[in-house]
Amino acid sequence: MNMTYMSKHVFASCERTIGTILDACFESNLAECINEEKCLSRQDIDTDGYYCLSAIVDGGWCKRSYGHGYNASSGVAVIIGMATQKIIFIGIRNKVCLICRAVETGRIPDKNHICYKNWKGVFLLVWRVISL
Repeated sequence: MNMTYMSKHVFASCERTIGTILDACFESNLAECINEEKCLSRQDIDTDGYYCLSAIVDGGWCKRSYGHGYNASSGVAVIIGMATQKIIFIGIRNKVCLICRAVETGRIPDKNHICYKNWKGVFLLVWRVISL
């Protein structure tokens, strides 16, 4: 095909740009789903002004085993509205940031980056924490 490919710097730049657009679209879509769920609810509102919605919560984490029993370093949980059957919240927790780890071990110099490390506990509790 005789085509050139993107350099890693161009790819990273495109990835950041698209990531920003996707994040905004995702947040907008979640807000629409929550509002739709509120409209279809019984309009129950508690004393603090929060809607009482029925929802399904599910979460998980990868169980990796290559001869050793250990868990992966990421977990996810979602909240799905009962009335719409649409996702109204998603939470992701990561124990490790590969860039931070590379900086700590001296493989790369310290650099400004988006760090996704946001969890220090056991992943059995991730879905409980995210759903609160």
